Parts: sequence; structure tokens; C-alpha cells
Amino acid sequence: MCNEPTSFNDKIIGFDTFEGFQSLDKKKDTKGSKTGDFSDVNYDHLEEIIKINRGNDIIKHIPRVELIKGDAVKTIPQYKRKNKSLIIKLLYLDFDLYKPTLVALKNFYELVPSGGIVVFDEIGTELWVGETLAFKKFFANKKIKLRKFEFDPYISYFIKE
Repeated sequence: MCNEPTSFNDKIIGFDTFEGFQSLDKKKDTKGSKTGDFSDVNYDHLEEIIKINRGNDIIKHIPRVELIKGDAVKTIPQYKRKNKSLIIKLLYLDFDLYKPTLVALKNFYELVPSGGIVVFDEIGTELWVGETLAFKKFFANKKIKLRKFEFDPYISYFIKE
């Protein structure tokens, strides 16, 4: 599950409405996207997979995957307030939309230490322009070296200095 199987502080934390898109920005998100798109995610199925995976974990008694239900625009700031010791080694952003991507960056980027990795799932694609616009706004005055993988046309990342 994690690169450090005995590190009980490492967690995978996922944010999803489990009801499809909620925070659409009519000016900044892809035309054609609508509230409720991608609503076919099955929370119970994911919980079952997490349970099976946990059975194979070295540290079975400490949950290391957490799914946060709700609109990330609201749940991310709440989560950050409640989790004062949160440090993020890998910030993987796959919201597709402007508002939740920007909220995630505003709340979580400062929690990524030097050497941490920030990943964007669909940056630079017209299909999901909101993610790109949020990236451009947040990093307008910051120097970063964005990289891509040879094997995937969408995913881009950088290592925080």
C-alpha cells in the first residue's frame, strides 16, 4: 500500500463527493460538464477494496486509507483544520475542475515539504481546462519545473524545492 509498509503515520486520503461533480465554475470548467457527472463511483465497493487491502497490510490495526465524502471545496478546509499534524509527501490532484483544484492547492500545498511531489492528473488538456486554470492561478508567481511521464499524455508533476 505505502512505500514504507511499517510507517503507521503514512495514509492515503481521498476526497470525493461520490455523487459526481458539485462545484462547477461555468466560466472556468469545460463546457459540457455538468453537476452530477461521474456520479457512478461506488463508495461501498471502494471500502470493500480498502478492507481487503488492509488484510494484507503489515499494520492491520491502524487504518491507513481514509475516504472523505462530500464536496472537496468544503471538506478540504475542514479536514485541514482538524488534522494539525498533516504533512503531505505526495499531493495527487485529480479533481478535473477549477474550484476544488484551487482549494486543494490553497490548503495543502503549504503542507508539502521540500522534496514532496505534486501531481496533476489532467493538466494542459482542453477536456479538463479547470484543473489547468487553477494551476496557472496558484503558481502564477512561483517557479516550478513541471515534468511529464513518457508513458502518460495527461499526468504532470513536480518536486517541491
